[in-house]
Amino acid sequence: MELKPLPKILSDEYDKDSLVYISDTEMCYTENFPKEVLNDIINKEVQIFTGYYLSPTRGTKDSPTIFLLGRGNNCGKFKIKVQGFYPYCYIKSIKEEKYDYLGYPVEKVIFRGKEPKHVAFFRDRRQKSG
Repeated sequence: MELKPLPKILSDEYDKDSLVYISDTEMCYTENFPKEVLNDIINKEVQIFTGYYLSPTRGTKDSPTIFLLGRGNNCGKFKIKVQGFYPYCYIKSIKEEKYDYLGYPVEKVIFRGKEPKHVAFFRDRRQKSG
């Protein structure tokens, strides 16, 4: 996981005290993100106990805000706000760009403006329809 500062050009789009999801292997932190928590994350000295999310506003393309609650070796208890994450899943594809762990071609489907529960509903519907 790569963790780096959020570019200044994007800083107005996110809260000043959050992590921003960029991809499955990359996250950025904003300028007021707590340094003690950041150091514990970098040193892999954190344990996440639970998390919850706030749904996006209906009819917008905003992502849910995810809150993770945990404890770090040096920072103690913390609550991390994660922004920029959109729920997604992978489906079978005829394009051969990405592969699942079994070697089958897959395509990433992103659910913008939807709650994470819509992923399960989509996958269930898709499985029943064949």
